[in-house]
Amino acid sequence: MCLSTIDKKTKNWKVGYKVFDKYKNKLYPLYYNVSRPFKVNEWIKNPLKITIYLFRFSDTLVEKYETGFHFYRYKEDAEKFIYSNRVVRKVKVRKLTATGTQDGYKVGVAQEMLILKEE
Repeated sequence: MCLSTIDKKTKNWKVGYKVFDKYKNKLYPLYYNVSRPFKVNEWIKNPLKITIYLFRFSDTLVEKYETGFHFYRYKEDAEKFIYSNRVVRKVKVRKLTATGTQDGYKVGVAQEMLILKEE
């Protein structure tokens, strides 16, 4: 997931909703080749430090942000991407590098995430 638009000033969100692949009662990220599941109720730090560049009209740099854990601001938006073995979990986030939109949905990118136990 890459942001479509980036807010001029990053919001200070503390919680959001993330979509995971669920296999044998364990949670895995959707887009990274990770063989170990994420731990629940423990802060996880972003292992990758890559800068994403957004261009408009193929050659004009619009914005850039550092990769991290992408999450949806609202649960109902995240739930639109549930199918097969996917689940949505509430997450606490900190050290946000960007907020904005992805395909019209409000999203954020955080360097640290805590997956909360199921409600």
